[in-house]
Amino acid sequence: MKRKKLGRKAEQPSKRRIAWPRWTGFRGMTVRDWLQLLIVPLALVVIGFLFTAQQDQRQQKIEDQRAQQAQKIENKRAEAERELAVQRAQDEALQSYLDQMSSLLLQKDLREAKGDSEVRTLARARTLTVLSRLDSSRKEQVVRFLSEAHLLQGADENNEQPVIVLGGLGGLGGADLKGVDLSGADLSGA
Repeated sequence: MKRKKLGRKAEQPSKRRIAWPRWTGFRGMTVRDWLQLLIVPLALVVIGFLFTAQQDQRQQKIEDQRAQQAQKIENKRAEAERELAVQRAQDEALQSYLDQMSSLLLQKDLREAKGDSEVRTLARARTLTVLSRLDSSRKEQVVRFLSEAHLLQGADENNEQPVIVLGGLGGLGGADLKGVDLSGADLSGA
C-alpha cells in the first residue's frame, strides 16, 4: 500500500497549478483574473492590426490614384507626340511637294507643257496625292502655291486648259481660300 500512496503523491504535483512565486502577484489567479489582465493588451493588438490594415488600404488607394494620374499624363504626352509626328509628316510632305513642283516648274517648264505631257501628268498626280494626305490648312497652302504659280488657270493663250485640274478631288473642305485667285480654275467636284 505504501507504493500506491507514493504513486498518488507523485501524480498530484503534475495536476497542480503552476506555482508562481509570491512576488509576481500571479499566485491564486483565476481565469477571470487572467482575462481581465490580458484584455487591454489583446484589444491594443487588435486595434493596431485594424489601424495598420486601414492605413495600408489608404496608402494603396493613394498609390492607385497616383498611378492613374501618371497614366493620364503619359497618355496625354503620347497623344501630343503622335499629333506632333502627324504635323511633322504633313510638313515634310508639303515641303517635298513644293520642292518637286518647283523643280518641275524651273527645270521641266511645267507651265509650257502640252496637255497630255508626262510633266503635266506627274504634276497632277503629285498634287492629288499630297492633297489627299494633308489637313485643310496645308491644302490651302498648296492651292495658294498653285494659284500664285499660275498652274490652276490657263498658262497662256495657246493652252486653254489649266496645268493642274482639281476637279473630282473632293477634298478641299475646310481650306480657307480667301484671297486666292481661282479665276479660270476647274474646281468642279473639288
